[in-house]
Amino acid sequence: MEILISIIAFIVIFSLLVLIHELGHFMMAKKAGIKVEEFGIGLPPRAITLFKKGETKYTLNWIPFGGFVRMLGEDDYTGKKNKDPRSFQNKTILQRFLVIVAGVFMNFVLAVVLLTIGFSFGMQPIMINSDDVISNIRNGSIEVQENVIVKNIEPGSIVKKISKGDSILSVNGEKLAIVYELKKAIENNSVAEIQYSHNNKILKEEINFADHDVSESGITYYDYMSLPVIRITENKYKFLAGDIILKINNKYVFGYNELQEEFIKTEDNEIQIIRDNKKKTINLKNNFYPLIVYDIEDGSIAQKSGLQPNDIIKSVNGINVYTFKQYFDSIKSNKENELIIIRSGAEMVFNIRPDEQGKIGVIIVPQWKDMFEGISYYNDYFNYSVINSKPVPFYSAPIIAISETYRLTKTTVSMFGDLVSNLFRKFDLPKGVTGPVGIWKLTDHYAREGLIPLIRLAALLSLSLAVINIMPFPALDGGRLVFIIYELITGKKANQKIESILHMIGFLLLITLLIIVTWSDIMKLFG
Repeated sequence: MEILISIIAFIVIFSLLVLIHELGHFMMAKKAGIKVEEFGIGLPPRAITLFKKGETKYTLNWIPFGGFVRMLGEDDYTGKKNKDPRSFQNKTILQRFLVIVAGVFMNFVLAVVLLTIGFSFGMQPIMINSDDVISNIRNGSIEVQENVIVKNIEPGSIVKKISKGDSILSVNGEKLAIVYELKKAIENNSVAEIQYSHNNKILKEEINFADHDVSESGITYYDYMSLPVIRITENKYKFLAGDIILKINNKYVFGYNELQEEFIKTEDNEIQIIRDNKKKTINLKNNFYPLIVYDIEDGSIAQKSGLQPNDIIKSVNGINVYTFKQYFDSIKSNKENELIIIRSGAEMVFNIRPDEQGKIGVIIVPQWKDMFEGISYYNDYFNYSVINSKPVPFYSAPIIAISETYRLTKTTVSMFGDLVSNLFRKFDLPKGVTGPVGIWKLTDHYAREGLIPLIRLAALLSLSLAVINIMPFPALDGGRLVFIIYELITGKKANQKIESILHMIGFLLLITLLIIVTWSDIMKLFG
């Protein structure tokens, strides 16, 4: 039943992407007054003609990946000039340009729409880097969990002990690139010693992949990222050497400056650490009030109120102040303010009324003293899994979707460049390149997870289709644009016969590449 669902999902997704793309060409061609002879789903040879409406045949073709819109005069092997005013070749440069880019444009639009829907329901971003994760943790849009968290164990997995929700701590001693180490063990038919946490118990499972004819372990993970943390190097206060600081007062910190800034905000601090692969909470008291009166202006409000140099400012209007921002946020202009001052170890209360700008005539400087000044540490990295994304407000979802589309487009262009480079220089396919079989496998995986992951996949595929189609390669939309640009620059149309032959060669090369990639996918599937 699950396989049937994944097959249906695969067909629906691919059909949607192709139909949207070709619909763009079709609608723009009709708008430009071009005769559309055929609207084909799939690639030739033709299987059946579904129906004919007006002058256009709607067909289903045998190769079930892709599609096309055949316009009068678009491909002509005779080299003779077509005098029909409705021929593609007889339309203006602008009209032909718009017809060609319309398909790509529609795929970009579809990607933005799908991403907008996904983000509105709490979809994880497709592109995740450390800066994204940290900023999203801070604004509360994603929820993370320490370590690499097991999302699911696939049916038939060779893993026997590890279960859903466990934390993977290391593979063969590697604590960061865990998935990479596991894949390396699989590819080398070697042993993978997996250290994991189950119900706060540290356990191990050893898998000898030489004993199993498998290409994967069957473990799926939440997206994870290695982010900066603080590692203590000495036993001091309540810390032990090797402790990793994760949070202070339930807020993640990713560097010493953040830790210090948060620590001096409050008097009592709860710090969450990782010690011996287990979470532990320690409490540290901040006994220092870092804002001190350095100088007082003669005749000022502060002087008349009785403040003196070296007075330590503990609180303003009942709020403990540890930073300049806290001080200026707490003091009220043209109103009486209660300041608690520490002088010679004793607390004193002053009622002071600042001027209309909130000034009382003092120069305040920080003491810059806190418990962490005496602690030795270094910057390290630790894994965090993104286990939940919160829905984005409907008004900001399209903005985030457009930003994500832009970043994905840049990455896809780079990956396509690597593909072409590897094929021509090494006659090899880069890792990660997949075809219809691989996409079906991805669809099967995401179909098990639900609708939102499928939307995420469809958006990524729509963008990939758009970027690949706009590449300047014969038979692709980008290849056709090259000849239009040539005509725009030279003022002369390219030889139509030569152009048609180049597009045919490009088409055959693309079919060959599709066969190679598909064969590679099949080998991975059964290898």
